[in-house]
Formats: sequence, structure tokens, C-alpha cells
Amino acid sequence: MKISLAGDSLEIVFTGAEQVFALRQKITIPKSQITNVSWHDSFTREDFGTMWRLAGTNIPEVLFAGYFRGQGNNEFLYVDHPKGFLHPEAHNVLVIKTREPFPQRRVLLTLDAARAGEILSWWRAG
Repeated sequence: MKISLAGDSLEIVFTGAEQVFALRQKITIPKSQITNVSWHDSFTREDFGTMWRLAGTNIPEVLFAGYFRGQGNNEFLYVDHPKGFLHPEAHNVLVIKTREPFPQRRVLLTLDAARAGEILSWWRAG
């Protein structure tokens, strides 16, 4: 996954097998549609909420990728190595919350702390 902070938008580009698992080539989120960005070293079942896979990949202990429905909203996930099936937990998760008309209310990505910090700084810079 490659992430670029191109001016007033965040672009997430999936490469190779990531495209197959996520059913997407890229996601572009305008900065004006982002309401919050946060990074979690531990992301628990309570953070995930109840979710149903709509389209994509759900391999317990390996990968959640693609479109999910949770808490009455559409969400997009690309989360590596989630632990547990009924009570998932993941580590190093960046959460991007958006507003309408962006189709997903949350975008969740597994990222290292340094890269997540760059994205947080870009968003906070306004």
C-alpha cells in the first residue's frame, strides 16, 4: 500500500494482491471530507464494533480488507493480522473518519507509527 498526501487529498493506492483482497485500486479522500484522524497501537472489539463484510476479504488472524458495514455505516478496512474472529483486536491501526458525501464513514488501515504520524501532521496542519 502506498499513501500520498497530495495537497488537499489523501490517496491510498493498493498494489498487487492488495487490490484483489481489497477489491480496490485506490481510495482518494479529500481533506475537506475528513472529520478526524487517529492512530491506535491497540484497536479492540469495542473499537471495531459489530461489522459485516459486504465485499472483500475476511481471513481471521490474517487480513480484513474491503467493504464492511458496521454501526449503520459503510466502512473500508485494510487491517493486517487481526487477532480473534468474534472479538477481533488489531495493532497499529490508523482510523480516518469522514463526513457525507464520502461513501465510507471510517477507513481503517494498518500502518506503522511513523507513517501514521505523517498523516496526522498533514491533517492537523489544516
